[in-house]
Amino acid sequence: ATDVGALVDRVDLLLMSGRVPAALGGRIVTAVSAINVPATPGTSRTAALTNRAKLAIFMTMASPDYLVQR
Repeated sequence: ATDVGALVDRVDLLLMSGRVPAALGGRIVTAVSAINVPATPGTSRTAALTNRAKLAIFMTMASPDYLVQR
């Protein structure tokens, strides 16, 4: 989850077979990037990275493109 682009690409591949529209992908990247990840290792860093992954999955699964897959 430190590499937001790779995270969104992975979620796209697993949940939508690589069919996330560019606009949706950009919105997910922007939202996930807004979660600040502390530089020092620890519980707060782990929680932030986990929250990034959860947000990317949630936004993908809540999108109309996911709900109505072609």
